[in-house]
Amino acid sequence: MVKKQREFAVGKRIVVDGRDTGSVVFPNADYKFYLDASVDIRAKRRYDELLAKGMDVELEEIKKDIKLRDEADRNREFGALIVPEGAIIIDTSDLSIKEVVQEIFSYINI
Repeated sequence: MVKKQREFAVGKRIVVDGRDTGSVVFPNADYKFYLDASVDIRAKRRYDELLAKGMDVELEEIKKDIKLRDEADRNREFGALIVPEGAIIIDTSDLSIKEVVQEIFSYINI
């Protein structure tokens, strides 16, 4: 998959996201951003999203699942969840999507 992603990007200006994009797939990217938020905020966002879809969900169960996934992703043998070298860390806990985009654009000279 990494090879295909790299081949697809040749000669293009693209935006790619994923847990190992800046560390494994494109470690030499011109710009790398690591978006983070507290587990509580991430769980509430997911909870609201699933409720809007009409699903019957429990906030604490979602929080537990996020913690388990994060732990598994941090300890993967390949493509583990890390802050890529040179990445700009943005805590999105108290930011809207528009504010996150504005923050990212503040670093990019386009």
